[in-house]
Amino acid sequence: WVSFWTASPSSLSAHMCTDQIWSMMRSIGAAEREEKTLSFLPGMSSVRFSDLPGEILPENSESPLAIMIYKMVQKLPKSTAVVINSFEEIYTLIKNDLKSKFQNFLDIQLSILSEDPSIVSGDSDQECLSWLEKQRHASVVYISFGTVAEAQPEELAALAEVLETGEFPFLWSMRDNAKKLLPEGFLNRTSKFGMIVSWAPQLKVLENPSVGVHMTHGGWNSVLESISCEVPMICRP
Repeated sequence: WVSFWTASPSSLSAHMCTDQIWSMMRSIGAAEREEKTLSFLPGMSSVRFSDLPGEILPENSESPLAIMIYKMVQKLPKSTAVVINSFEEIYTLIKNDLKSKFQNFLDIQLSILSEDPSIVSGDSDQECLSWLEKQRHASVVYISFGTVAEAQPEELAALAEVLETGEFPFLWSMRDNAKKLLPEGFLNRTSKFGMIVSWAPQLKVLENPSVGVHMTHGGWNSVLESISCEVPMICRP
């Protein structure tokens, strides 16, 4: 059987070493954990323990998600091959280490495929895409923190303040229930140079030449799409 790991090589490397990470984290204090790095893992010397996803933290080891991923990862070395979608040039050290842990480790480097142009988009899709067409080349800040991740209220307010003060053209994909966290009057004051939508066709947005930077939560699909579309990123995991 063949396994397809849909996240990044670094996440796979960390999950493969969960037992070792737990052992080290339990031997140090909470304060030290904030800055101590995973220097014992190839290619992970700049990653701090505090940067790890929640399901790897020992205090969450009994959660259903953590248990499921842990059991799944333990079986990966028994698979005929582990397939991943990534870029060889970015994770060379990590990938070389992973190759030593599996029977076959295959980086198939899937292309990010454009959507079929014959597919009719919804009105909201067309509205934001039409808005992008009116903007200057590489001038728009596209902001999206994914469908699950949530930025802290104070961070949303600070980001909104920067966008408004600098009058940076922006397209912000934001769930409706998060709009109440924006500064009062923000939507009206920025309506001439910004647009907020509850959902955006991300790949089409990133392919538009008016987009100059993507502010993202760093989800792997978003990272792959931004790299493939050659759009610089500001990552806020």
